[in-house]
Amino acid sequence: MRTQMTLGLIGLAGVLAALAAGCDTPSAVGQQQVAELRAGLLDQPAPDFALVDHQRREVSLGGLRGQWVVLYFYPLDDMPNCGSCKPTEFTTMLGEFRQIGAKVYGVSDTGPPNLKVFVDTYKPGIDLLGDRDHRVSARYAAWIASGEKGQVVRTACIIDPQGRVRYHAEVTVKGRAKAVEQALTALRAQSAQPAAGGTP
Repeated sequence: MRTQMTLGLIGLAGVLAALAAGCDTPSAVGQQQVAELRAGLLDQPAPDFALVDHQRREVSLGGLRGQWVVLYFYPLDDMPNCGSCKPTEFTTMLGEFRQIGAKVYGVSDTGPPNLKVFVDTYKPGIDLLGDRDHRVSARYAAWIASGEKGQVVRTACIIDPQGRVRYHAEVTVKGRAKAVEQALTALRAQSAQPAAGGTP
């Protein structure tokens, strides 16, 4: 229930914003589940996936090897009263992500028909992938199961060219794309530095 929302991680302002937008915020129990899963993902091989995009093309993690990849998990496309849930914020920064050399994908709990309607309506610029059964979202700690129902947690994940998870965080509704871009820039700079004792 919404009255059980945790205030410690997102703050009162975040809760009020989520309620105003009509989006559920994970409960304290759900936050703990996600935190535990997230801790187990960092610096580990990213869970493999093969999902279909809005043009019914398959996108797999194996096919993206050698590139920096950003996955943004978000609730059902075009959910009523939830304009802030949409991945369109990444559109305004798509040039920056491309300059960095990263591929950006939005992942939603829907299928290609709904994805196509969303793309035709909002023209987000990034490729959108459907995860209707939540299997990929669950493996990336972006889905909280609760009985027969569940909840998508807005989550950003950065995967390096070697296929490891280097960044994984629940993202705020506003400013998420900028935060991810800054994290990606820092990770790229870090990976370009020679190891201690190595040859510059």
